[in-house]
Amino acid sequence: NISNFHFKGKTEWTDFHLKFKKTSLENSSIQPQDRYNLLFTHNIFDFNAGDFYPQFNNLVLHGTRVRGFGFDLQTNFFQMNLIKGELNRAIQGNLYNSLLLDYSTDNILTISRSNYTFEDEITALRLGLGNKRKINFGLNLVKVKDNIQSVNKYITGSIINLNVITKKYNSDLYIDYDNNNQYDNNDQW
Repeated sequence: NISNFHFKGKTEWTDFHLKFKKTSLENSSIQPQDRYNLLFTHNIFDFNAGDFYPQFNNLVLHGTRVRGFGFDLQTNFFQMNLIKGELNRAIQGNLYNSLLLDYSTDNILTISRSNYTFEDEITALRLGLGNKRKINFGLNLVKVKDNIQSVNKYITGSIINLNVITKKYNSDLYIDYDNNNQYDNNDQW
């Protein structure tokens, strides 16, 4: 199920667009599927808030979704693009397989965490000089940083499969010595 809402408005000094997309695919275990955007446009600047797809050039930010805000200033001989937001939201992992245990032949127990994603924070600036249709010199500065504090150390309610540790303690090996699949007087602890 997908629901879309799009509203356009015009004033004397700016136009604006408001867009919402709500989907039944939204899930906290994956990256966001819902989208929202508020765009103000003027003859020399644009302001985006929400989900938008900035384009600096083919090598830097070429249509990647950003959730945050963006400011674009465009004059005849000067351009400035400023972006602040996140590329990915934090994913804590699945309750049923977020922690993996591995017991090696050297009697070493390895515990590892998987199925998580750090929040990726982005800050970007593009400065351009010159006419965009003729000669344009640009400086692109982009910083993307993993926010390691966005993933919790502990997942409340998670289920840890201990089969790796307990498989050698199968109760049949210690109780049923005569292999009759029943507990009787011949079987001991």
